[in-house]
Amino acid sequence: MIKNLLILSLLFCLQVNSQETQILHIDRFDDDKNNWGLTASKKWECTIDSGKLIILNKNDDNWCYFDSENLINLENKAYTEITFDFQIENVLTELGGAGFVFINDKNSKAFERVRLLIRKDITFFDKESWSYPEGSFALDSKFSTPKLEEINTVKIVLNNSKNVEKGKELILFLNNEKVFQSSWPISNFNKVGFLVQGLNKVYYDNLVIKQSEEINFIEDAFDYIFIENKKLLDHNGIEVEELISYIPIELVDNQNILNTKELIKSLRKNNKCTSIETKKVDCNGTQKEMFSFNYGNAVIEFFTDSEKPNPINVNFLDIADLKEFFKIYSNYNSYRYSDENNSNWPSNSWFSIYSLEDSYRAAIWRGM
Repeated sequence: MIKNLLILSLLFCLQVNSQETQILHIDRFDDDKNNWGLTASKKWECTIDSGKLIILNKNDDNWCYFDSENLINLENKAYTEITFDFQIENVLTELGGAGFVFINDKNSKAFERVRLLIRKDITFFDKESWSYPEGSFALDSKFSTPKLEEINTVKIVLNNSKNVEKGKELILFLNNEKVFQSSWPISNFNKVGFLVQGLNKVYYDNLVIKQSEEINFIEDAFDYIFIENKKLLDHNGIEVEELISYIPIELVDNQNILNTKELIKSLRKNNKCTSIETKKVDCNGTQKEMFSFNYGNAVIEFFTDSEKPNPINVNFLDIADLKEFFKIYSNYNSYRYSDENNSNWPSNSWFSIYSLEDSYRAAIWRGM
């Protein structure tokens, strides 16, 4: 009864104090309503008992996580606030700890995550893509963990609104004390979960997820990897060979775009481009020059009267090729899906691709 009154009180206070955000999920772990993948094995166990989600990791040198199948539609929100409690039992190693994980497995060929790990000695956020194990990185600096209590409260604030002050996109509170803030936002995740590192047993409780209704597409930690200290775009495990089966190598790189004159010069030298021609076409009553060529099973064309070609039209004979190309191109460039036929770079919608299924055509825009 007391637990239910606390829930109602929390709901009332948050709805009164904030008109822009709302509580999406509350889980007191009285049951498995959110489908946490409860299991028991030689490596780990996940159970719900006495109003707690309990994760036992039996690996000394590894970590495990369990995510919910029912906590969905969380990605790309302007504001997210997540709170939960945890209690660690059997802290046998200095590497052991508890934490939270943000997961993106929706538009990726492999698992990606941003992890919050709270250890006895240090606490940090890090990003990892299983497509690029060598490309993982910590989100800003690691910091010394404040003294942990028997039961600890965590609050994670993801402020991805347009007017957020730089450096305060990610804020962590531990036991009501602000202990960390970062200029790395976290936005593009579709699942969340709890984790345990080392030979530990962790009790989780009182999970509350609060979000704004407003969506804001931004560049975030999921968009990048670091290899040899160089910041690179995360291509979601897609090799360039997959894209050049549909379009020439000259059209793949969105970061270093050839101007129209140099692009045409390079395409003429590409022996995979055939039936090259320049023709006059009517465009809303005006005659414009169009460059056209065949490439594989597609006809590719663009106007030549601008410094950089926009849009680039890729015309297919088979709608299955169009759908596959749209997906590969979008994920390779870490685009966000506005809908099933439109995706774009999160901070600049002019870098985008449209799937026009009625005409079996993809329209690629690469800036203005």
